Amino acid sequence: MIKKIFLISLSLISFSFYSFSQSIRINEAMSSNSVFIDEDGDTPDWFELFNYGNTPISLDNWSVSDKNDNPTKWKFPNISIEPGEYLLVWASDKDRSSASFRTLINRGDDFKYILPTSDVLSSWNTLNFNYSDWLSGRSGFGYGDGDDQTLIPNGTLSIFLRRKFI
Repeated sequence: MIKKIFLISLSLISFSFYSFSQSIRINEAMSSNSVFIDEDGDTPDWFELFNYGNTPISLDNWSVSDKNDNPTKWKFPNISIEPGEYLLVWASDKDRSSASFRTLINRGDDFKYILPTSDVLSSWNTLNFNYSDWLSGRSGFGYGDGDDQTLIPNGTLSIFLRRKFI
């Protein structure tokens, strides 16, 4: 009888945790960033959140800190992450809670790309470059490990991607 009550209690605790959990996960993180530049030209650390659920998740009253005992955590602005949407957050100590945090590229966005077999013109990344003969594909690009929308051949050493931002 005690064993049965314990199992029922454990089931209720598990169900409660599952029922009230959010479908947000840290999808990527970069410390010691030297690649991505913020609006000030700095290269702060960053992390990306992803809503893998089916409903929007509000980040109102959510906070982050780089220390467990930090009483002054940074609070997110009152924004939501839609299902399947990513959110890039700079870990810069700059309080930009009124800024837009949306990612410019989402999974499944359309791109033009080329898998070069010879040198690509050095002007490939300029505004007026003609890339109309390049292939079309959706992000993510990869070798077929289960999360790729556009498959590229194994052994590909480089891929050139272009996307028009409006």
